[in-house]
Amino acid sequence: MGRQQPEEDESGEARWDDERFTRMDQDFLHGSLRMSGLEVVRNGIEQGYVLGPFYRMIGLRVVEAGPGTVTMACTVTERLHLPIPRVPGAVASAMIELSGALAVQTLLEAGDISAVRSLSVDFLEPFSATDGTVTVLATVDVLDESTGAASATVRHDDGTELARGRIETFVTRRRSTGGR
Repeated sequence: MGRQQPEEDESGEARWDDERFTRMDQDFLHGSLRMSGLEVVRNGIEQGYVLGPFYRMIGLRVVEAGPGTVTMACTVTERLHLPIPRVPGAVASAMIELSGALAVQTLLEAGDISAVRSLSVDFLEPFSATDGTVTVLATVDVLDESTGAASATVRHDDGTELARGRIETFVTRRRSTGGR
């Protein structure tokens, strides 16, 4: 399928074809039922796939994934700026939420699923509207039969720590019917 890229409208802004991504969502989800969580996330990186239109809108992308860890990045441009020289906290919150959820996903077996049940974020520095790249590194703290938890830190490319957060997930394990 190849790496997916947005089209640009007349103003030069990225515009995603939601119909195409709805098809991608379905293909990705059907395929993910047969892959381990780490394979799902790594396949998403290879395909240039990011979950959901909101994450595409803010330009969030998965950079790297390993067992229990995910690194994501977002390029801060004018499209994310508020009228004051700041970026909404929702951007850092979204980065923490998705990276944490995907970090938990990397440790799940084929057919297992998780869903975020709580998110907490501490903002450490104002999220300046200075253009550049903001990254988040999420690491799994806990994973058992029914719960997962991950911690994440958001940093600007100059090294400034902008936010820390934690997510907790529900985990539903696929029940083996033998022969797995």
